[in-house]
Amino acid sequence: ALAAPPTLPEGVTLAPLRDGVDDAALIQANNAAFADHPEQGGWSPAELEIRRAAPWYDPTDVLLAWWGQHLLGFHWTKRHPPGQRELAGVARLGEVYVLAVHPRAQGMGLGRALLRAGVARLAERGCSDAALYVDVGEPAVSLYEREGFETARVHRCYVGHELGSDGRRAAT
Repeated sequence: ALAAPPTLPEGVTLAPLRDGVDDAALIQANNAAFADHPEQGGWSPAELEIRRAAPWYDPTDVLLAWWGQHLLGFHWTKRHPPGQRELAGVARLGEVYVLAVHPRAQGMGLGRALLRAGVARLAERGCSDAALYVDVGEPAVSLYEREGFETARVHRCYVGHELGSDGRRAAT
């Protein structure tokens, strides 16, 4: 089953992304939320344009959480093409593509509200299930588990530290 309806923090409203209007706010919120993430942080306008060029991109699938003129976070959802079978038994898969909460808005329930709103959007668009990818050490894991997400598979990434010019590990 997909998530329960969202309850937004007081004074926060949701609106879809307006291409060309909300770009700077989206990039700033993303970069603040993922300041220490090697892939998700450090977006530029060019990076945003690359993601917008994807065939599945739809600005109405990017939900922005505003408090007045301040963007506090967003949930960018992704609908996988019908018939794409990433998970067994799933009729139409949707994805929590990016769930970002600005550090100044963390701890007020906004992540949960955005997650629920995005998953509801996926259901409205015909998705039967939602998937996501998250770093295992992230605090978001407990949110996803509380909202009913379960581990489907685990990927590992290995990093070699302090490599020398010959590609071998440098002496420490």
